[in-house]
Amino acid sequence: MNRFLLVGGSRISASFRERLESDYPEMEVRYYQPGALEQVFDAIVDSPLGGDYVFLMDPNGNIMMYYPHDLAGKPMLSDLKHLLKISGIG
Repeated sequence: MNRFLLVGGSRISASFRERLESDYPEMEVRYYQPGALEQVFDAIVDSPLGGDYVFLMDPNGNIMMYYPHDLAGKPMLSDLKHLLKISGIG
């Protein structure tokens, strides 16, 4: 399974890259031009993307859920626990 971090723009800080490489050695960082993904995700999300979102994707690349960046913590964890419980994996 491939994991990607999508970054709008052209770079991330060296300290953040080091942390990613240390904590998530298999994760690939992919860059996109701001505005490019919004055109794709506008078809998925009911309202235009006016802020930062976290998208949960299944191993097949299907977007399962999305969260505004400021609500991605506990609500996302709760949903992940629920999905793992009903999937029989977790």
